[in-house]
Amino acid sequence: MKPTENGAYEDHTKADDYGNGEIPCSTGDCRRAHLPARVPVEARRRALQIVSRSVNAWPLPRQCLWRVQDAFDCPIAKGAELLGDRWTLLIIRELLLGPVRFNEFERGLPGISRSVLASRLRRLERDGIIERAGNGEGYSFTSVGESLRPVIRTIGDWVANWVIEDPRRAELDAELLMLFISRHVKQEELPAGKTVLRFEFEDDARRFWLTMERQGVSVCLEDPCLPVAVKVRAQVHQLYRVYMGRTSLLEALGDGSVELEGLPADRRRFEAWMKWSSFAPAVRTAVATRR
Repeated sequence: MKPTENGAYEDHTKADDYGNGEIPCSTGDCRRAHLPARVPVEARRRALQIVSRSVNAWPLPRQCLWRVQDAFDCPIAKGAELLGDRWTLLIIRELLLGPVRFNEFERGLPGISRSVLASRLRRLERDGIIERAGNGEGYSFTSVGESLRPVIRTIGDWVANWVIEDPRRAELDAELLMLFISRHVKQEELPAGKTVLRFEFEDDARRFWLTMERQGVSVCLEDPCLPVAVKVRAQVHQLYRVYMGRTSLLEALGDGSVELEGLPADRRRFEAWMKWSSFAPAVRTAVATRR
């Protein structure tokens, strides 16, 4: 049996207008899989394409029998179809902290093209997971999307506990790390007015300023010309380890991998201002268990 130009396998069996009948087994066997009764022709054609793509992606043993019914009644299959590609889950991650504008998605998702981002946003909007927020604030979750929060948290905790490893240094980006850190500041702990932190990385020539106030936090790539409360020195991967909970700030200060410069009171408050990654507690638990 040969695939057609669009990748779907030809069906030489007879079927009525609803597509009832047999679908040739795309593993090459003479065995066949059966569609559920009364499946419309268009849905049957879509199911054939799903089977064809799956078979092309994963070489299967000859004895493996694909049931096209899985394309219709398996929640996991539908979930993979909705959220299973790389960018969709990351877009949802960006929305966990509130409404996000298009340009903010681009900044938080280095490597994504504008066309791919626009396509994924349209798909999520069409599926009722996100919607356009009012007052030009970008995109936000619908009630359906809000229900994904514990799901994404569970996935993240599972990875933090069992899978995550330190990335290679070449994979780390200082600007992206600063963006993530800026999203995890305890704004309610900040003093009145603006508090500025300066970050200097030994392995990155750029300098970063975190301008923090109770109304919001921003990352500056140029000196905001405001008094600096605390200056932070480290290598990118060392600060990343603190952010992710692989090591504590106290340990990093003790071994000299992270240095703080400023008034003693501000250095003490620095730890209170930072809450680090949402998954840091799970990482700390995993690290402590494996010691």
